[in-house]
Formats: sequence, structure tokens, C-alpha cells
Amino acid sequence: MKLTLGEARKMMKEWGGNLDLRWTQITQLPKGLTVKGNLNLRGTQIAQLPKGLTVKGKLNLRGTPIAQLPEGLTVGGDLDLWETPITRLPEGLTVGGSLLLDNTPITQLPEGLIVGGGLFLSRTPIAQLPEGLTVGGDLDLGWTQITQLPEGLTVGGDLDLWGTQITQLPKGLTVKGNLNLRGTPIAQLPKGLTVGRDLFLDDTPITQLPEGLTVGGSLDLQGTPITQLPKGLTVGGSLNLRETPITRLPEGLTVGGDLDLWGTQITQLPEGLTVGGSLDLGWTQITQLPKGLTVKGNLNLRGTPIAQLPEGLTVGGDLDLWGTQITQLPEGLTVSGSLNLRGTPIAQLPEDLTVGGWKMKRTDAMAFGVRKEEVIPPEQHEKEVAAPAAETPEPELD
Repeated sequence: MKLTLGEARKMMKEWGGNLDLRWTQITQLPKGLTVKGNLNLRGTQIAQLPKGLTVKGKLNLRGTPIAQLPEGLTVGGDLDLWETPITRLPEGLTVGGSLLLDNTPITQLPEGLIVGGGLFLSRTPIAQLPEGLTVGGDLDLGWTQITQLPEGLTVGGDLDLWGTQITQLPKGLTVKGNLNLRGTPIAQLPKGLTVGRDLFLDDTPITQLPEGLTVGGSLDLQGTPITQLPKGLTVGGSLNLRETPITRLPEGLTVGGDLDLWGTQITQLPEGLTVGGSLDLGWTQITQLPKGLTVKGNLNLRGTPIAQLPEGLTVGGDLDLWGTQITQLPEGLTVSGSLNLRGTPIAQLPEDLTVGGWKMKRTDAMAFGVRKEEVIPPEQHEKEVAAPAAETPEPELD
């Protein structure tokens, strides 16, 4: 069924400039067609588009039998070719929005392709990208045959390489969003790499990071064989080193979010360490903490061999000392959340201990009805802890 130019114009006038032909019997569009809004051909049997077609909004060809696009095609919004038999794109194609090619048999892209939004190529057989490619939004290459990226590539959003066989990245690569290298065989990163948001390297064979690496968001290294971090590393979000063989952290390390060292061989932390979120040292070999350490979130020391805490320690959230060998708490300790002393040999609390915003004046832990198990904020005391014995005086609170 062929659509005439007159019919198309009438329909667009009624639909505010859009031409919605999805799931119709249309098989051919008229020459000289310009669509000021969106053109939706999803689910039709259309096999080709007229030369010089201009769509100022979105063009949806999802699920059609179309195998090629005409020369000079211009799409102002998104171009959706998901699950079509398309094998190549025309030279000079310009897409103002995103280009969706997921689950297509496409094997190559034209030189100088410009995509204003995201470029989605996941689960395609594509093996390389053209020189001069510019992607304003996300670039999704997950589970493709890509093994390398072109020099000078700039990605305005996220770059997803999960499940690819990529082994190296080009020098000077800039990714303004997230960079996902999870599960790839990549073993090193280039100097000058800049990642605006999160960098996912978990389950890769990465052994070291380049000097000057800047990660605006979180850095995930869980399960990697990495043994050291570069000096002056700055991570704007969280740093996950869980289950790595790392034994020490560099001087000048700054972590804006959480620092997860659970189960590592870490024995000490660098002086001047700043952690903007929680610090998890559970089941590590840590034996001491630096003086003046400030943790704005929770501090987990569960199951560690640590025997004492430094003076001036401040914890913005919960402090978990379960199963440690700590025998006393330092003077001036401040814990904004709860304090867990289960399984410790602590028998007395310092007179100036502050927990949950309350200053505890009694030194006998039994006075709190916690039987050396845990100290909780007093406002929760009656709900969570059995009342103390009759002969035991009530705790004095400021």
C-alpha cells in the first residue's frame, strides 16, 4: 500500500506535524516527503525510504524489514533501527538525537558519522568504529566484537564496553559520563584518561592505574588483582577495593564517598586520609588507624585484629567494633550513630563518650543495660535494650 504526498500532509496537519503509521499496511512513502515532527513506521512492512527524506523529529523503524537507508537522509531526533536487518548506513548520515542499532547485523559505520545523542550498538557483530566518530551522548558497545577504539574519540555521556574483548583504550580518551569496562580483558589504562562519573573495572585483570587518573564519580575495582594505587588519586565518589590483594593505600588519597576495603590485606591507612562517606575495614588485617581520622559515614572494624582506636576519632555514622580485641575507647570519641561493642573485652566507657548526640557520663557499661554488647542512642534505648536491673542507677544524660 502506497501513501500519497497529499494523504501524508493531511495526516500531519491533523497530528501536529507527526506522521504515525505504525502497524499499518504501508509499504512505500512518497518522494519529497518532509516530516516536521516524528515519523513512526514501527511494525510496518516498509522495505525502503525515499531519497531526500527529511524527518525533523524522531524516525522509528524498529522491527521493519528495511535493510538500507537512502543517501542524504537527515533525522533531527532519534533514529531507531533496533532489530532491523540493516547492514550499513549511508555516507553523510546526520542524526541529531540518538541512533539505536541494538541487535542488528550491522558490521560497520560510515566515516565522519555524527550522532548528537547516544549511539547504541550492543549485541551487534560490529568490530571497529570509524575515525572521526563523534557521539554527544552515551556509546553502548556492550557484547560487541569491538577490540579497540579510534584515536581522539570523545564520548559526551557513558561508554559501555562490558563483555567486549577490548584490551586497550586510546590515549587522551575523555568520557564525560560512566566508563564501564566490567568483565573485559583490559589490563591497563592510558595516561591522561578522564572519566567524568563512575569507572567500573571490577572483574578485569587490571594490575595498576595510570598517574594522574581522575574519576569524578565512583571507582569499582572489586575482584581485580590490583596491588597498588597511584599517588594523589582523587575519587569523587566511592572507591571499592573489596576482595583485592591490595596491602596499602597511597599518600594523598581522597575519597568523596565510601571506601570499601572489606576482606583485603590492608594493615594501615595513610595519614591525612579523608573519607566523605563510610569506611569498611571489616575482616581486614588493619592494626591501627591514623590520628585525627574523620569518617563522615559508618566505620566498620568488625573482625579485625585492631587493639586500639586513635585519639580524636570522629565517626559521622555507626561504629562497629564487633569481635575486636579493643579493651578501651579513646577519650573524646564521638559517634553520631550507634556503637556496637559485641564480642569485645571492653568493660568501661570513657566519661566523655558521645553516642548519637548524647554525652554518656557513667563509666560502667552495665549502667546502659547493654551487657558489653552495644551502645545505642538513648532515644532508642527503651525500645531495643532490656531495662537495667533495679539496683543499677539510670544513666545521666546531658
